Amino acid sequence: MKIEVHTVVTTTPEKLWLKIKKLIHEEKIKTWLVVKEAEGEFLTHTPAGGQWYKKALLEPSVSTSPARLVFTVNWYNTSVPNEYTKGLYIGRFTEELLEHFRTDFSKLETFA
Repeated sequence: MKIEVHTVVTTTPEKLWLKIKKLIHEEKIKTWLVVKEAEGEFLTHTPAGGQWYKKALLEPSVSTSPARLVFTVNWYNTSVPNEYTKGLYIGRFTEELLEHFRTDFSKLETFA
């Protein structure tokens, strides 16, 4: 499962990723946390120790032609999330994108 965020001309995928991390750091987005692992940075749903904490991870990547920021649902460690949990992560993060970053993208797609 994944989310593809097609950025507008004034916002590159890299800038959008930085903006997302900034709002999380400033606690303007309170239900997500940036997790730093050896493989890179990921997003997980919070609060820490809560029902969905580290059940799955959203892995960001950048694609071009067209420019877009892609979030892929991955598992945390060796625990593969079920489809319900993957869907929860996609849905909850899509809500945040629509609420905080609507002017930064022209199209938002989700894939099973």
